[in-house]
Amino acid sequence: MAHMRSSLRVAMSAAFAAAVIAGSVSPAMASSASASSAAGGSVASAPLDGEKDVRQWMSDNGISAATQDGLIAKMKAGKALDATTGAAPVSTTTNVANGFKTTRSVYADGSVSIIQVEQPKATSGGISPQASVDGCSVNSGSGYSTYRGCVVRGANPIVSASFRTDFQILKGTYDKISFAGYPDITTRAASWDNLDLQKIRMTESPNGDAQVALVAKITQSAGGQTLRQYQGKLIFFLGKDKYSVTNAL
Repeated sequence: MAHMRSSLRVAMSAAFAAAVIAGSVSPAMASSASASSAAGGSVASAPLDGEKDVRQWMSDNGISAATQDGLIAKMKAGKALDATTGAAPVSTTTNVANGFKTTRSVYADGSVSIIQVEQPKATSGGISPQASVDGCSVNSGSGYSTYRGCVVRGANPIVSASFRTDFQILKGTYDKISFAGYPDITTRAASWDNLDLQKIRMTESPNGDAQVALVAKITQSAGGQTLRQYQGKLIFFLGKDKYSVTNAL
């Protein structure tokens, strides 16, 4: 049964809600799952369910009004935004601020995706990092670094999602993910269902990186009618002594 609620809230600190990927689903969207469009109307002319929230997210993340119009038209036609497909971006910028490493990617159609990974803070001596305000910590020694409670986030104009993970980077042997949990998801102009945190491979091996994936079925709608359904994914990879994240939410 489709969940028409906008988000799944779990026991996470309110500090985790970074403004850069914040979003919500309008009450109108939540009540429109089985509603039909107005008499004489069409999906093409009907506003997206939650269009205001989509435009707000786009504005907050640097998408111009003209580009927003094109992306909204694309969504209303039932077409996928490039930021939701895992396509290669045309430009990417990365910075570290407010306890997170943030990567902003821009795609050929003008859509944007955001990836954030929480970073532990270093002590004044810069030798042994400690827990950050949000709880991510690392314990390092000869040949190893153990990270605990670090948040992984992803967002695009339609979906924002996150989870927490513990992992080990081990020099000279296979890296390991020891925990993944606390999934959270919010949708705009869409609903979600079947939220899952898949532990695909917890230890790096000759077959590939360790990886966990937050997955959910996303249903976009306008005028109460379904425009597009797809499986959104936020994947954390760990291998060769480094991590990476793929955002195809």
